[in-house]
Amino acid sequence: MGIAPDDEPRPAGAAEPSDDDVSFLNDEGLFEVWPSHWSSLRLFTGCATQWDHAGADGDKTGLRYDRLELVARMMRIEFTPEIFDDIQVLEAEALTIWAEERAARLARIEDEMRRGK
Repeated sequence: MGIAPDDEPRPAGAAEPSDDDVSFLNDEGLFEVWPSHWSSLRLFTGCATQWDHAGADGDKTGLRYDRLELVARMMRIEFTPEIFDDIQVLEAEALTIWAEERAARLARIEDEMRRGK
């Protein structure tokens, strides 16, 4: 998931986008983002390389909170407590989805091993 290339960071002090010009393109298509969440989503996607990893498979375990404010500053996003709260919600959902995908992958591997593949 990422910001479309033509979505330049807004200059400091620029107005938030309106309902009419807020959208996000992912692999599954376009979806709306509430204007009040736009900065949070931009920051979350901007932190794509700021995850801690663990285990032999390098599973993501959580965002590196010490890097969020730096990324926000580089993206000209005011890092507020509300944005931090939003980031934690997005992080928790991403970790849940990845855990489900990991469990499904392991179940497939175990099934293949039982079948002798």
